Amino acid sequence: MSSQKVKRIRILCLFSMKHFPEVRRELESLGEVDYCLYNHEALISHIPPYHILIPSLKVDVDHLVLDRADSLKIIATPTTGTDHIDLRTAARKGIEIISLKGDYKFLKNVQATAELAWLLVMALLRNFPRALQSVKEGRWESSNFRGHELYGKILGIIGYGRLGKMMSRFAHAFRMKVIAYDPYKKITDPRVKQVTKEELFATADIITIHVPLDEETRGSVGFRELYLMKKGSYLINTSRGDVIDEKALLDVLESGHLSGAALDVLSGERNSNLSNHPLINYARTHSNLLITPHIGGVTFESQSKAFLRIVYKLREKIEHLKLSNSI
Repeated sequence: MSSQKVKRIRILCLFSMKHFPEVRRELESLGEVDYCLYNHEALISHIPPYHILIPSLKVDVDHLVLDRADSLKIIATPTTGTDHIDLRTAARKGIEIISLKGDYKFLKNVQATAELAWLLVMALLRNFPRALQSVKEGRWESSNFRGHELYGKILGIIGYGRLGKMMSRFAHAFRMKVIAYDPYKKITDPRVKQVTKEELFATADIITIHVPLDEETRGSVGFRELYLMKKGSYLINTSRGDVIDEKALLDVLESGHLSGAALDVLSGERNSNLSNHPLINYARTHSNLLITPHIGGVTFESQSKAFLRIVYKLREKIEHLKLSNSI
């Protein structure tokens, strides 16, 4: 490909890349790149001339966007999940999708989301946010923040893939017992007991969710599952908000059935004003619910690796499609 032809490719990147100069250099070697933090409405207006889109999880690439994407050939998302992209419309329009899903050799060295999930476990069981706030307010009252040790407790893992296995290793380092539910895998680690979904919810002291969002997992943790949990147990979700029935979660928290929950994801987090989200409203006045703004994969290291990997895969796809010769 000549540099002149490559430069005809127009790329819209919904990340600033100011912290990732190496990624920026590699991306700009592929074509003319615009870095714009568009919301959904702005993306609809500006998408028509672009051949390649690199979206963030903050904006839905839905049929409203894709129906206006007259020039779009490739969507390259630096994520494992693709629930922010309307795959059916993309397929209908012949738009190629590149993601990190199934890129196991690469992903085994990216553990940012598992680290955050473990942080949320610790923060919940040790009343960490409240203790910090108390000191800032001038108090020194350790007895008000008595928590729980992890030693001997049972961690239940839903989804024993890459992140589930990482959580298992963390748990064993804290001398916990580990059980896991995954209908698609046979777990061979002798330290992990494979159980049914019902047994996991009824047995675990702490449950952590690591499944992709699809039609099978959407709403799969509802009233039945949450009230199967032991009274006083804890729930962690760093996967996708729609995996949990949030009305059911609010109910088990308000009733006191669960001691606490920690979430890095919420239903409707894209393209929505979350200021009046029922769970956020609850968290404002209750200390047994912690919510972070989908920061599981947001580290300098993990994002740099993911961006570079997706640019590498994008380069291969451009060459395979001979895209520079067809625009």
